[in-house]
Amino acid sequence: RIMDTPLKNNNGGIKATSCNFTNITFDSNTKNNTDYAVHNGGALITSGNSKIINSTFNKNSITTNMTKIGVGGALYNTGTLTIINSKFNANIATKGGAVYNKGIINSTNTNYTNNKATEAGAIYNAKTYNITNATLTQNAAKNNGGSIYNTATMIVKNSRLYKMV
Repeated sequence: RIMDTPLKNNNGGIKATSCNFTNITFDSNTKNNTDYAVHNGGALITSGNSKIINSTFNKNSITTNMTKIGVGGALYNTGTLTIINSKFNANIATKGGAVYNKGIINSTNTNYTNNKATEAGAIYNAKTYNITNATLTQNAAKNNGGSIYNTATMIVKNSRLYKMV
């Protein structure tokens, strides 16, 4: 369990290249930006080929009180990432309350619930995101994309999206 980590650098609690995370809980990791840099991944930054299996991201955040942004409240991805049987709950960011993706993500049997952002309550996708058998519920965005904001390629299959704000 990785929890209550106040982050001191510009990026998330863990920066991982080609790693597997199984049965891990990322809980209440925070980064509050007070400078002018863009900050990424409240709990985890992934690149290379990585997997997240049976894991939970709960109440992670990356926010700002300056002119720049915090992206990916729980997760920021630039590699190829597989997410299976996982949960993203109550994460917060400026863009992508739960996930900000600039790589390739294949997500199966994953729930995205109560995530919040200025843009893209749960998922901000800027490259390729494939979602199968997911539930996205009660995610909220102030501006665009209550649950999802997609600027590139996204496929959503056999999934439920409801109560988006």
